[in-house]
Amino acid sequence: MAHKIERCPSAEEVAEFKRKWVKVSWGPPQDVKFDIEKTASLLNPYKGTITFSIPYSGGEQHKTKEEAQQDTNLRIVFVSPVRYAVRVSEDSSVKLESMEIKNTLAGTWDRYNPVRPERFCWITAVR
Repeated sequence: MAHKIERCPSAEEVAEFKRKWVKVSWGPPQDVKFDIEKTASLLNPYKGTITFSIPYSGGEQHKTKEEAQQDTNLRIVFVSPVRYAVRVSEDSSVKLESMEIKNTLAGTWDRYNPVRPERFCWITAVR
């Protein structure tokens, strides 16, 4: 699962904002780490945590959608730490228990529930 996340490409989108067009990008995932430890459970003898960061980048404002689509000069605006909790059974099947994203302004971990999750490989890789 962690290897699938590591191989995920960025997700790009062009959006209109105040009558201008901007290209934005989420990813690719950075610093993917997988930690696992033994538990007392017989059904799920291991629990693990997959952590990584998702950079959010944005480009310049453009007059047309086509110009924005061609923009290759995206700059990182912020980076969001992400944490997945998983359970691993004896047969090595992995079950996702939770997905959290760090609110870097508040310093808290919140449930990670993005709109249109199918856009993000690092989410579809674990479902």
